[in-house]
Amino acid sequence: MWTGEGVFATISDVSNLFSIFESSRRDPRRSEVKLVSGRLKGAYFCIVVKVEGWQMLTDPISDLLVRLRNGAQRGHETVVVPASKLKRAILEILKREGYIDAVEVSEKDGHPVFHVKLRYIGEGRPMITGLERISKPGRRVYVGGKDIPRVKNGLGLSILSTSKGVMTDQESRKNGVGGEVLCAVW
Repeated sequence: MWTGEGVFATISDVSNLFSIFESSRRDPRRSEVKLVSGRLKGAYFCIVVKVEGWQMLTDPISDLLVRLRNGAQRGHETVVVPASKLKRAILEILKREGYIDAVEVSEKDGHPVFHVKLRYIGEGRPMITGLERISKPGRRVYVGGKDIPRVKNGLGLSILSTSKGVMTDQESRKNGVGGEVLCAVW
């Protein structure tokens, strides 16, 4: 909640907001809610709900983009991201297009994770200057093969999920297929 210039109001109890995750057999003291990353008045956050050891993200692709953006802005060499097939496809495109250096797979607490090596140019400037989630869980954005948007007048790229797999905007135009516009990178 925004109360003024640089001041946030304290919120005492938000447990009622997540009552669907509670049941009579669960101990409410073991559940916790954390704000980790997304955007609110210039600050990025994403809601992560932890219920009895389970971690549920509201939007895994946004989580990936936020982790990459935050890691690049802070000058981190690598960023750790929970693994999935869609995230792997997005990261492979970013690697092929030169936005990141490498992607390695390992396990953390029994779950696969990606270690993404970020790429920097010049005097420590990140190669990724901007990331934007286009299609969101609350508002999906689909385009036809002829309506694929250009990012920064062709200097950036869009990543689309098509019937032929995850691909860049240039590959989609070349193949004449449209799909869901996942994100834009520049």
